[in-house]
Amino acid sequence: MALTLVILTPSGETARLEAESIRLEACDNASGEGGGSFGIRKGHMPAVAALKENSLARAFTSGRETAAYRISAGFARVENDTVTVIAESAEKV
Repeated sequence: MALTLVILTPSGETARLEAESIRLEACDNASGEGGGSFGIRKGHMPAVAALKENSLARAFTSGRETAAYRISAGFARVENDTVTVIAESAEKV
């Protein structure tokens, strides 16, 4: 596997899994509007993004979705092939 997805909430680590790619939904402004989805693969440049409220963090392997989590509101950090999502809450879909 190429990437690690870690989801953190106030109650601790909600998920840690391996995937070939991860798709998140970002927002553009303080109202949570705009933005769109973006994908992350091995070697992605470091990045920080505000996530859309009630969006999905989706993990894929061999082109198939292997996990999805509903994210309340939060941020994602991409660094060293690890995607860390920090959210108020996260629920497996």
